[in-house]
Amino acid sequence: MKYDIWSISISMFWHFPVVLDLDTGETHTVYDAATAGAVEKLKNKKKIPHYSEAAIYQKYLETAQDLGAVDIGNLLERHPHFELVPEPDPKTVGEHYRESKEVVAFYREADPICDSLCASDLILPIEDFLEEFEVQFAKKWCTKEGIEWYDDRPASRHHVLPLDMAD
Repeated sequence: MKYDIWSISISMFWHFPVVLDLDTGETHTVYDAATAGAVEKLKNKKKIPHYSEAAIYQKYLETAQDLGAVDIGNLLERHPHFELVPEPDPKTVGEHYRESKEVVAFYREADPICDSLCASDLILPIEDFLEEFEVQFAKKWCTKEGIEWYDDRPASRHHVLPLDMAD
């Protein structure tokens, strides 16, 4: 069976844990005890790992600065370098993933800069960059996990990233 890569990519960055039903292709968000119980009953399932978008935002801002689209000053030096690594699940069913204080502080400064780039001809708007990065990242994860996928997003939603960045 092939699975919807866009759905998987969204799940990788969702606010709650997500499980892929390998029999139906549906994703199940574990946001309360009832959904946790339903997911537990699934016979053939795969936990989708969770990642923070903070590392992608940093890559976006680095790329924008390298392309001459914006001067971000020392923004990246004033914040930790965020890694794109799986985050542990919340300890309690119904609890969502929480960003660290460092990530929240970074977003507070990065969001207005990213938003200001939406009219730039030098780089994709942040929403398009995030979507394409996350889809490419999910494709690599699926390939590593032996999960076949399909991408039926309209052609207008496919974008080329400046570099092969979803490694």
